[in-house]
Amino acid sequence: SALFDVHIDNSVDSTPTDPSDTTAPTLDIDSFTASVNNVVSDYVSGSKTYVNDEDFTLTVTLGVALDVSDTLNISFDNGVTWDAMDRTSGTVYTYDLSNVSDGSYTYLLQAIDSSDNASAVVDLGGTVVVDTVNPLIVINITSVVYDSDTPIAQYFNTTADSITVSGDILHYLGVGESIQVRIGSGDWVTATLLPHSEWSATINSVPSSGDQTIQARVIDAAGNPTGSEVYYLGFGADTTAPTQTVAITT
Repeated sequence: SALFDVHIDNSVDSTPTDPSDTTAPTLDIDSFTASVNNVVSDYVSGSKTYVNDEDFTLTVTLGVALDVSDTLNISFDNGVTWDAMDRTSGTVYTYDLSNVSDGSYTYLLQAIDSSDNASAVVDLGGTVVVDTVNPLIVINITSVVYDSDTPIAQYFNTTADSITVSGDILHYLGVGESIQVRIGSGDWVTATLLPHSEWSATINSVPSSGDQTIQARVIDAAGNPTGSEVYYLGFGADTTAPTQTVAITT
């Protein structure tokens, strides 16, 4: 009589595939952002998004949601290796990066379904530029005036609604670099670059009272400021009319 070896396998494939499913998912990229410490970078120029930290998060938003069982993969080496992104909502995926060296990076995306059907490889749609180096530019404040041409001394009182701060830099600005000025903790105002490496900025929001400082800095495309900001001497603004009553006795 013949003998047969019979092997019974009751194990279940943890990743079953449907052999009848040969349709690849469609990948539609709507937008992407890069964020540092949960703050989305607003330093964007054309197709370039700048970040000033070696650790950042990429967030990709799709135009059309993938199936729940689909995976969105990302590649950092032109498709040699792939990592799965985290799905945070129906169309939003994130991926955390760390210890990324300064430089420009492009990323590829691809969707894979449960039957291992792969979408076309899609470019992220832009370049992420990692720049963690502060500009090495010396900046000076040379004058502060109000009422068009009235110089401001070290301390002054004024009812002026705006002041003009002028200065110079000891180096040419690089691509994407700009000069910014502010009073106290107010908003930074971008200065206008003039001939001979000089600059000027008008600040239309003068504090109503108290000693303040004027700061100037150079900032690059990634938001890195000059290492040390320049402070002009403190000043105060007085917009309150006197309340003293004057009496005429004779």
